[in-house]
Amino acid sequence: MPEQAAAALPLDPAHAEWAALLDEFERALETDVYAEWRPAANPLPAALAPRARRILAAQHRRAAELSRQRDDAQAHLGAVRLVPSAPADHPAYLDLEG
Repeated sequence: MPEQAAAALPLDPAHAEWAALLDEFERALETDVYAEWRPAANPLPAALAPRARRILAAQHRRAAELSRQRDDAQAHLGAVRLVPSAPADHPAYLDLEG
């Protein structure tokens, strides 16, 4: 969730820019909807460094989680590929009614 306490600070252009970027990063972590990344024009203000570190750590955790999910999906696909397919000259379904 974007930090409201930062809004109480007087904002110079660098602070305002980084606060908005960090808000975007936090929203992306909450929603998995990512905007196109754009680099900041100004250096990160020291006052926002702790918040930026927390967001970066959360992004690393999310990236690790996505990697695990990808690996699980690949393992499942590998198992599906091991199931032999029936030759085309055999029926694919069994007619229990007729």
